[in-house]
Amino acid sequence: MADVNVEAPRVSIITGFYNRGHLLDRTLQSLLKQTYPNFEIIVFDDCSTDDTQSRLAEYEVKYGSRLRVIRHATRLGFTRGMINAIENSDGEFIAVHGSGDTASENRISAQVEAFRQRPDLTVVGSHYVNIVESTGVKRLRTPDASKVTFNSLMRQNLFSHGEVMMRRSAYEQAGGYRAEFESCQDLDLWLRMIKIGPFATVPEPLYQRYILFDGISYNPPKALKQWRYSVLTKRLARMDPDQAEATLRILRGSEGLSKLVPSHDPELQRKVFSASLRLLAWGRADVARSAAAYLEDQTYCVLFNLVYSVVNTKYGSHLAKLFLRALGVLPAGA
Repeated sequence: MADVNVEAPRVSIITGFYNRGHLLDRTLQSLLKQTYPNFEIIVFDDCSTDDTQSRLAEYEVKYGSRLRVIRHATRLGFTRGMINAIENSDGEFIAVHGSGDTASENRISAQVEAFRQRPDLTVVGSHYVNIVESTGVKRLRTPDASKVTFNSLMRQNLFSHGEVMMRRSAYEQAGGYRAEFESCQDLDLWLRMIKIGPFATVPEPLYQRYILFDGISYNPPKALKQWRYSVLTKRLARMDPDQAEATLRILRGSEGLSKLVPSHDPELQRKVFSASLRLLAWGRADVARSAAAYLEDQTYCVLFNLVYSVVNTKYGSHLAKLFLRALGVLPAGA
C-alpha cells in the first residue's frame, strides 16, 4: 500500500454493504491495492445481519489509516448511506464503488489524471467488464461519455454507477444525491451534473462489475418501483426548481411514487415491456413472465406473449434476439 502523498488530490472511495460479507475481501482488497498515492476508503454497513460487521472490524484494525467504517444505527438504504458517507468524507474527488465489484489497480490514478487534464469535467467513468457471478461469463462494455448531453442522458444512462468518479465541487453544486430516490439516484444526479460540466470516459476496462441474480432487476415487485423512479427522474429533470420541489414533497408521502407514476402510465408501461423482453433475452423466462404481469397495455401484452412463445421454439433464442434488436431492446452486439 502506497504512502499518502498530500500533493496529489485526495480521493474518497465510497462503497456500501448490506449482508454481503462474503464479498468484502474481493472488493476491499482491490481497492487497497490502488496505485494512487492519496485516497481514503469509506465503507458503510447498512445494519447487516450476516458477518459483514465482524469482517469489517478486522479490516479496521489492519488498515485503519486508510479505511474507515460507518455503521448505521438503523437501515438507511443505499442512497441515504451514500449521502451520509460523502458528507463524512474529505476528498476533492468522490469515487463510487459497488459492493462485490473490483477495480483494476490503476482505476483511481487513471480517473484523477482525466480530471487533471480537463478541469471542466464533472464526472469520469471508464470501460468496464460485466461478469455473471454464477457462470463467469464476461462481457466488455465500452461507453463513451465524451459526447454525452442532457438529451442523450434522457434517452439512456451511460454509466453503470459503480465505475464513476465525481468532482466534489460539481456534486455539491448539483445538490448531490436526492434522499427521496431509493433507486435511479445516479441518473437523477447525472441529469443535474451534466448541466454544470461535461463527462468523460477513461477508455480502459478499469472496473469489473459482478452481476448477481439477486439484484433488483430480477425481483419484479422491486423492479417495478425502480422503473417508476426512472420515469420520474426524467420528468423532474425538465421541471423548474419550484415544480421539482413540489413533486419531491409528494414523493416523500407514503404513496407518493405511485401517485406520481401510476401503474397505467404509458411511459411506465413501455419500461415494463422493455424490461420484460430483456429478461427473456437474458434467459430468465420465469422472471420475465412475472414482470410482464404488470403490463396493462394490451398491445404490449400481445407482443410479449408472441416473443415468449417464439423463445420456446427450436430456434427461438436466436429469433427472439433478432426481434429484440429490431425493437432496440438489445444493442447490436448483445
